[in-house]
Amino acid sequence: MIANRKVFVRKLEVMEPPLPKSGGRVHNSSGEIAQIINDFEIKYIAYIDFIEDSKTPRGNHYHQEKDEYLYIIKGKLKAIYVDIETEEREEFLFETGDIINTKPKCAHVYFPLEYTQLLEFSPNVYDPSDTRKYIVV
Repeated sequence: MIANRKVFVRKLEVMEPPLPKSGGRVHNSSGEIAQIINDFEIKYIAYIDFIEDSKTPRGNHYHQEKDEYLYIIKGKLKAIYVDIETEEREEFLFETGDIINTKPKCAHVYFPLEYTQLLEFSPNVYDPSDTRKYIVV
């Protein structure tokens, strides 16, 4: 975990219903249900997919104000984070069911390890001027 606590990761476990308030995933013959967030105001949401074998990473930026969340619907990603204030760097592998919270001033870049789908959401309104280029790799 990055020392300044700018990246938080939580795994949504597969369980039997009823789901607790903290969320979880249920698999049955109809498919999957994932309770990702409960009692949280969302002002921005986006769907993103990553093409396996893409030579172009996603990210290489940070946000000055945005508190960013990702939920991995399906797939695997390699992620590299850099705290722009301390230059501390850390690498993670994420997979289906992971929820990642990246705090402001933490640069990030993502590489798909297979076809990956995710939701990005935030309690902040999207503001393009809040995204600052930062080449992680």
